[in-house]
Amino acid sequence: MGSRDYLRFKALGADNVSQAGNIKFDAVTKLKGERADTLKKELAIGNRPVFIAGSIRSGEEALVVASIEEIRKNIPEVFCIVAPRHHDRISFVTCAATDRGMTWSLRSEGAADADILILDTTGELFDFYGLSTVAFVGGSLVKSGGQNPLEPIAWSVPTLHGPHMDNFLWAMEVVGEFTITVRDESELAREAVSVISHPELYRPKAEMARDALDHAKGATKTYCNEIMKIISY
Repeated sequence: MGSRDYLRFKALGADNVSQAGNIKFDAVTKLKGERADTLKKELAIGNRPVFIAGSIRSGEEALVVASIEEIRKNIPEVFCIVAPRHHDRISFVTCAATDRGMTWSLRSEGAADADILILDTTGELFDFYGLSTVAFVGGSLVKSGGQNPLEPIAWSVPTLHGPHMDNFLWAMEVVGEFTITVRDESELAREAVSVISHPELYRPKAEMARDALDHAKGATKTYCNEIMKIISY
């Protein structure tokens, strides 16, 4: 549990409460660098910078596409990826892109030269974060509670998110000081361009975020040990 949950249990009058951490920090340990490299070659990305908007939610599609349009104006060579949290929202991404005269392709259809690659497959987002230059975590520009910021952070990727991260306060307590909060699509574009243009300025904080994540690991072992003590009692 996070510190907020710990304090709430204490406020309810619970005496025997301990804070061992969150096992979700342990869930992002298995990095597959070779998989990210394979994807990069498969998509012919080369040395191009990569912007990814991961797990975007309902209402964010047009905002993210507008940001990408602005990013591409400043950095035409950027490779942009959008991963909707739910596949039934893919059409909203394609419509937003088409409305702005931008081309798009689907990951399931293979490599294609387009303004936006839409990730319509399952189980690949974590690996795609690994080839990114900068990442935006969705569900946070709208009031959807945010999505998991630990996945791009595990790769030491500079991570952007909106102000609405209510469902991941436990993670933000650990890594929040090392991420970048953006309030709208304009700030998202501006910060993404800044990260891509000056990676040396953002790399240290991205590494500190990864270190903070690593330091927060170990809850799984702690919980297992405590459960075994109870079982063996």
